[in-house]
Amino acid sequence: MDGILIITYGFTLQTSSISLCRFSSFFNYFTCQSSAWLRIFICLDRYLSLSCLQPTWFHRPKNTFIIIICILVFFILFNAIFFVYGCSYKTDGTIQVHSWAFSIYPLWDYINLGVYNCIPFLLMVIFNSGVIYHLITFGKFRR
Repeated sequence: MDGILIITYGFTLQTSSISLCRFSSFFNYFTCQSSAWLRIFICLDRYLSLSCLQPTWFHRPKNTFIIIICILVFFILFNAIFFVYGCSYKTDGTIQVHSWAFSIYPLWDYINLGVYNCIPFLLMVIFNSGVIYHLITFGKFRR
C-alpha cells in the first residue's frame, strides 16, 4: 500500500502519524502470524478428524471458537510491543519507523521468521503428512 501511495501522492502511511505508524507496524506482523497459526489449527483439525474414530473436544463449535480467539489474543499481545516501541520522532520532527529505545526491526524480523515461516511450515508438513498417511492407509481398506 505504501508503495502505491508514495508513487502516486508522495507520502507513506507510516510516516504520516505516530499512531498510524505503530498500528501499521503491528498490523503487518499480526495478520501474517495469526493467519499462519490459524492454518496450523486447520491442519491439526484435519489430522485429528482422520486419526480419531470418535469426535474429540476439538470438534465442538464452542471449543473451536475459544481456540481461535486464544490464537488471536496471543498474537495481539505478542505484537503489542509495536504500540509502545514501534515508531518515534527524529530530532527534526519527522517520523521514523525505528524505535527510540532499541533496535526492534532486525530482531523482530528474526522472530517473525521463526513464528511466521519456519515453525508453521514444519507443523503443517507434519500434520498434512499425517493426513496423507491416514488417507492412503484407509484408502487401501476401502477397495
